[in-house]
Amino acid sequence: MADALPDPNSDLAALRNVPYMGVIYVVAEAVKLGFRPEIGEMAGAPKRICDVHLEPADHAYGPLEGTPELREAVAAHVNRLYRKGKKPYAAKNISIAQGGRLALTRAMAALGSVTVGYQLPDYTAYEDMFNMHLARLGPIPIRTREADGFVLTAAQLEREVADRDLGAVVISNPCNPTGNVIQGDELSRMVALARERRVTLLMDEFYSHFIYTADGKPGAGPVSAAAHVEDPDRDPVLIFDGLTKSFRYPGWRVGWVAGPPAMVESMARTASAIDGGPSRIAQRAALAALEPKRADQETTALRKVFCEKRSTGWRRRSTTR
Repeated sequence: MADALPDPNSDLAALRNVPYMGVIYVVAEAVKLGFRPEIGEMAGAPKRICDVHLEPADHAYGPLEGTPELREAVAAHVNRLYRKGKKPYAAKNISIAQGGRLALTRAMAALGSVTVGYQLPDYTAYEDMFNMHLARLGPIPIRTREADGFVLTAAQLEREVADRDLGAVVISNPCNPTGNVIQGDELSRMVALARERRVTLLMDEFYSHFIYTADGKPGAGPVSAAAHVEDPDRDPVLIFDGLTKSFRYPGWRVGWVAGPPAMVESMARTASAIDGGPSRIAQRAALAALEPKRADQETTALRKVFCEKRSTGWRRRSTTR
């Protein structure tokens, strides 16, 4: 049913009644119940970054795609974790945005008139983002089954791409909310499918460091499609990550996308109409967070501490059933 016409006599006047996005509503309600994000000191983690020294240039508008320094730091971060012995990502492959949701919003604005597949269940914000572009995008849900553990397989994705003529696919990995992780050969096959069929693969990897073994122990390290990309300048794979989840700095609103230069530049250009570019101040602080020793200490501690939280939660649920 179409939205009713604005009532000029209401308090909204010409505005429409806009609901909260589902995820934002849930988080706001959780805060009312006393839940708080894990953003303070953590066992084994480095001290929180609580100040930043600014340069005179930081008072100016910054580049739409982010400062050269941070783009280089993100590229180095990706290469160090996932690209040993492979063609590296460079600053030209990186674009910075004021948070992950904004990076994804830019991507939706940059997509042409295509059908876009997305798995169900998955991050609810995707549907909210699609709804802003329905005149141009054709969202296609890819339903995973409870009997299969809600896992999207490479074989299923290949069938969906062929049967529905998908031009792009959006996947969160690890998946929010199921926690499923696509990795190893399965992830490699998906990246190969994108490369061979020229399907744009948008991988939301904001939980890339929340990796655990089958027996519930901390994983050895993060998982990313970046490890399976053959040519960062050509493979149509856009990888979204940032400091929000794995580094526990959500208030900084620092996210990034890694991909072919032409694609990340197109996304950055949408910022001229959407947001005007990321804060130089937050980007200056982000340089410290991505220093290799600090970054590894932070993300290793995160896996250990959250592994205990995860195990404690399972034990509590099992004793209350």
